[in-house]
Amino acid sequence: MKNKGISLIVLIITIIVVIVLASVVILTISKNNPLRSAKEATFKSDVRNFQDELSMYVGNQVLMDYGGTREKIETDDMPSTEIMKSYIESFSSKYENKLGIYKDELVYYKPDEDVKNKVTDEEEKWLQDLGIKKKIVETREESFEWGSDDPNNPEYYTLTKFIGGETNVIVPTRCHKVGNDAFRDSKITSVKLQEGVTNIGTMGFYNCRNLVNVSLPNSLTTISTFAFSICSNLKNITIPKNVKAIFTCAFSNCDKLEEVILPDNLFGIHNEAFKSCKNLKTIKLPESIGYIGRQAFCDTGLTSITIPKSLNNIEGGAFSNCKELVSINVDENNSTYTSVDGVLYTKTRGGIVQFPAGKELESYIIDNNVEYILNNAFYGCDNLKSITLGNNVKSIGEYSFMYCSNLTDINIPSSLEEIKYNSFGVCSNLSNIYIPANVQKIGSIAFHMCYNLTIDCEVEESNIPNGWSGNWYGSAKAVNYGVKK
Repeated sequence: MKNKGISLIVLIITIIVVIVLASVVILTISKNNPLRSAKEATFKSDVRNFQDELSMYVGNQVLMDYGGTREKIETDDMPSTEIMKSYIESFSSKYENKLGIYKDELVYYKPDEDVKNKVTDEEEKWLQDLGIKKKIVETREESFEWGSDDPNNPEYYTLTKFIGGETNVIVPTRCHKVGNDAFRDSKITSVKLQEGVTNIGTMGFYNCRNLVNVSLPNSLTTISTFAFSICSNLKNITIPKNVKAIFTCAFSNCDKLEEVILPDNLFGIHNEAFKSCKNLKTIKLPESIGYIGRQAFCDTGLTSITIPKSLNNIEGGAFSNCKELVSINVDENNSTYTSVDGVLYTKTRGGIVQFPAGKELESYIIDNNVEYILNNAFYGCDNLKSITLGNNVKSIGEYSFMYCSNLTDINIPSSLEEIKYNSFGVCSNLSNIYIPANVQKIGSIAFHMCYNLTIDCEVEESNIPNGWSGNWYGSAKAVNYGVKK
């Protein structure tokens, strides 16, 4: 019985040793696979021969080019075996769709689409070992309409319309400008613009809802109005270094946009450029930024934002209705703006620029230093129920309290002189407001869609100031004149 136990242990040990040795052998064979090595050697030998033959052909052509005017050899993308054999006699069909010639040099092709006889990852490494460069396979020019057929006409280089059926598009090097509406409503999933493209026109890629990947060249200088608006599957974008401004609504309503990388010398982001990009959580503004337009980041998913020292012009509601935004911070060296507990003020604190819509406060007191509430300052701040204006507030801007849907109480000080257009729009729970006699201007529909609101005015109805618009009260339930506090 004892001997049987010993024999079993020996057997188990033997099996383990055999398994370990077999593993070592398998790993060694895999690492130094003679079949793979032979395949690599054959492949590289063939390619070297192709290079040598091409060099000899090019050399002969150079010798015969007495005038020095010859154009360098360039085959079509993925040329046929017959075409390649005219330059390289030993070329064989097994390399078709893999190799070609560009500017007298051997190149390889590896398009995104599935093609017959495609370069494998292994072969790509071997080609790179030999110094063979990859040639980008452009989408054929016939898949586009162009501004002109005359190469002497500048419009020859303008892509006016994509008419092909491809989904992965590499725009030909012929293109220097993507025209207005060029890809509008198309089904493309990726696009690469090559160096030389300087401009994307208005609505160039508007409503390309399947577009996921975009590659923009450093030569690009202009991203026009609505260029990528409603590209609802676009997740990230890198803005090239030569772009100085992103124009109105360029990326508005890109629902899935999560990451935007801005260049170091960008100056301006115009009105509604990233409006309603609800998944845009963070963005780094470069030190070069000097201007942010009206509602540029309105209704985005931003959680916080830092204003660099260079930024000196923020138009109304640049960060309004951002439900996740809890804090706006400002570089201490900024000469135009400052931040107080995450609320954006002008530098002297004489005006409120933006109250973060995601800030979890039910009441807010505006101190006596403030004279102006700028346009859209409290837009969409539906956490607020009560706001106390300081004794020196003179003006309430357009849309300042639009969509403060839970606001029930706000005091108007006797210092107030002006209430602008739609200032209290959609304050649906505001029930009562008192307008002192000092208010000389009230804009149109200042209380739009305030259906539960009763307005008490200090002035008599017969003595309404000329600066009050005819329909200043908007949708208010009732207006009472000559009411004394």
